[in-house]
Amino acid sequence: MKFIVLKILAPFVFLGLLACGGSKEEESLPDPVAVPDPTPDPVADPVVDLLVQAEDYTDFNDSDTGNTGGVYRDDDVDIETSNDEGGGYHVGWT
Repeated sequence: MKFIVLKILAPFVFLGLLACGGSKEEESLPDPVAVPDPTPDPVADPVVDLLVQAEDYTDFNDSDTGNTGGVYRDDDVDIETSNDEGGGYHVGWT
C-alpha cells in the first residue's frame, strides 16, 4: 500500500516542480547579488584611555624665550617636574 501512495504522489510532486520552474533545464537562476555587511551600531559614549607625552615633542611653537620650568629640555618650551603618580614632566605656562 505504501508503494501505491508513492506512485500516486510522485506525478503531483513532479508537476508541482514544473509549475515552480524547479526542473526545467532551459531556464537558469538569476545571478546571486552580494549583500553588504551590516553597519555596526555606533557606540553611544566611547571611552578611550590615552596618554599623551607632550614633553616628547619633535617640533614646537612658543611665544616666549627660555624654558620657564627649567627641566627636561634646553629649548623654549616651558616644562616643569610633575607631581603626578609615576613622576615625569608636564608642559605648562601656555
